[in-house]
Amino acid sequence: MSVARWGQQVASLAELTLHDNEQVQLLGLSEFLAQMAQRSSAEFQNWLDAKSYVHPVTASNILALTEELTTLFPKEQAERAELPQFQRALRKLRNNVQREIVWRHLSRRASHAETVEALSTLADSLLDIGLAWSEAVEAAVEGEPQDEQGERQSLAIFALGKLGGRELNLSSDIDLVCAYPEPGKTSITHKTNQQFFVQVVQLLVKLLGENTGDGFCFRIDLRLRPYGDSGPIVQPLAAMERYFETSGRDWERFASVELIEPDGSIGFQANAGLRIRGGFSRGNNFPKRSFRLFFRGEYGDSRLEYDLF
Repeated sequence: MSVARWGQQVASLAELTLHDNEQVQLLGLSEFLAQMAQRSSAEFQNWLDAKSYVHPVTASNILALTEELTTLFPKEQAERAELPQFQRALRKLRNNVQREIVWRHLSRRASHAETVEALSTLADSLLDIGLAWSEAVEAAVEGEPQDEQGERQSLAIFALGKLGGRELNLSSDIDLVCAYPEPGKTSITHKTNQQFFVQVVQLLVKLLGENTGDGFCFRIDLRLRPYGDSGPIVQPLAAMERYFETSGRDWERFASVELIEPDGSIGFQANAGLRIRGGFSRGNNFPKRSFRLFFRGEYGDSRLEYDLF
């Protein structure tokens, strides 16, 4: 079936009125857009009528939407019982913004730089409000996490991979490393800060990464943390510093190796060490570098077992 025929069929099933050939073609090209059209056809029709996709997706647009969400779900009143409602609202925001990004990308209105910057800003914004809500939920029960002097402690999230480089694409997950400043205890239940922030990270992963009936916001990968899967999902900054001083190699970096199939499914994922090898070519305009992957038990599996051919 041609792209145009498929777009017309999607419009017919969702009872949409399309205004031009671009709308026909893009509904036929994108499964994501087709699913959104069928999930909420009246809202999607209003969006097609408005043609807001002719305008770039900016950081201020995304910030305004997330501020609206924080007004509906203020962290001062956060409680675990509203998790399903907050998940649904976050996914609706993500889907609506990504609808604009996908449309502009497929219609070639947006440059590659605009697409990856908008996706990175969206991920940052959802992480910000998700973390604030998750910390508030846990603090309402456990009390505020404090150091030995009674100073409040907050979680720090380091983005690695594509988000860290501000080049998130439409199929990317987000690689995060989480840490907190100082050891201590919570003010009510006297749990350790380690226990408290583990609960916060687990709730944040569920909030943003769980695949519900409304989809997910972003897949979250914590496996690039110190010691990989065998290490704690969060630890104090001093412990991270010791890891990089004693176990980190200047010439080798912890990496996630992934094969993504043409249909978007993941063929495999494995943790490994990435090492730069070799020198430079004779011409200054063509630097020559090679990379080598090392599979060791300290990263994950000691060997890669995948039938490539």
